[in-house]
Amino acid sequence: MNVFVVAERKPGVPSHVTTALGILSGLLEKEAADIYVFDNNGEEAFDTEAILESCPFVPDSLFLSIVTLNALRSYNLLDEAKRRWPHLIVVGGGVHMRFNYMEAFEKGVHIVVRHEIEPVFAALMTALQQGDFPCLLQEPAYADPEDFSLPDWRCLESKNYSHVGSYLNNVLSSRGCAFRCNFCADEWTTNFRNGSLGQLEKYLNCAAQYGKNINILDSNFLLDRNRSEEFCDLILNGELQGRGLRFFLQTHIHSPFDANLLERLRKAGVDTISFGLERLTSDAQKLIDKNCRLDLALEKIKLCLDNGIKVGTNLLIGFPFETVALLEKEIEYFVRVRDLGAMVTPFLLLPFPGTTYYDDYPETHGWYLDKEFFLDFEKYKNTLFYKHFDKGAIGLGWNLFWRNVYGFDVATSSLIVETAQEFGDLRRIPIRKTLVAS
Repeated sequence: MNVFVVAERKPGVPSHVTTALGILSGLLEKEAADIYVFDNNGEEAFDTEAILESCPFVPDSLFLSIVTLNALRSYNLLDEAKRRWPHLIVVGGGVHMRFNYMEAFEKGVHIVVRHEIEPVFAALMTALQQGDFPCLLQEPAYADPEDFSLPDWRCLESKNYSHVGSYLNNVLSSRGCAFRCNFCADEWTTNFRNGSLGQLEKYLNCAAQYGKNINILDSNFLLDRNRSEEFCDLILNGELQGRGLRFFLQTHIHSPFDANLLERLRKAGVDTISFGLERLTSDAQKLIDKNCRLDLALEKIKLCLDNGIKVGTNLLIGFPFETVALLEKEIEYFVRVRDLGAMVTPFLLLPFPGTTYYDDYPETHGWYLDKEFFLDFEKYKNTLFYKHFDKGAIGLGWNLFWRNVYGFDVATSSLIVETAQEFGDLRRIPIRKTLVAS
């Protein structure tokens, strides 16, 4: 069986070969499949023809990793692939399939893996052989933590793995999230499960062979105090001792860490802890079902910084409840976060299927299939929540953020203007470029 796997991500999204892509490749190899993986590694967009031309054989099946932001390109690739190889069986997986599997069938996908791959992999192999389409594989939805598969890291060394640029060593030792923020959570994401410590050790040992910087993708890595201590023991006293590894992780401000644990984490190589604050005013937090009190956020951020660990945070704007006054208060609070020494990165809300800000707002439905949206990001304010905003709230809020948090105006900075010309819109500026001007 010849299998062509395509994972094309938007710019800035790193390779998934050390997470889901590697898990899928490892499972397929056990079935004696001949696999070719194309992964643009979030570095640049590729012409559809170039992607198809890269495959060294005539594939029997095409596996697409579909997320909301690449759904349009995935469906276009599917059309071109079928014209080239009419016999092709197309399998769709990825988070977009949780709520949009009927859309995928309508676009020509034959088999949809709706949730996690391990519980339905045997059924997937059977479906490929029997050819009874369309086929929805959805039960059981979740893998038991003891059954979490490790990625096949050999992909990184294989001639049949094509990727652009350097890859990050991503490690994912848990699945789901323990919190229900309504802009992010859906009915399927809240089944939070930690993998075993033994699995984490194997994962880290593999990752350490390919680089010293390891990005831990778990939504709330420090939520379990005992597990956090065990992680430190693994690094400080186990096989990874003295390897000079640097870890980047994220967690919630309610995670039970203190100065003693932070000291151990720093000694274990934790470089940066990121907190998904999103908003800090009590009014906004109630509206997004989040609980990140300002006083606690400032306390936990200062605690990390005082113990030698860098801190990253984010501000999320673009909700339908935005007002100028509310954004001014948010930015006032985030200036206090910045003044502690933490990094603050702004993002614009994009509503994803299954979440409150997609399902409850019909004007947002299908925005990701609108080609014009991606060609002209300014269309954002016309197609999604613009009619709900105070006049000028988002534009003003964005400028207020850059002026008050980093000391320059988006509209007047020459660096910003140059970057905006490169990316087509001010609100798509990569944070790594704008910080040069601060």
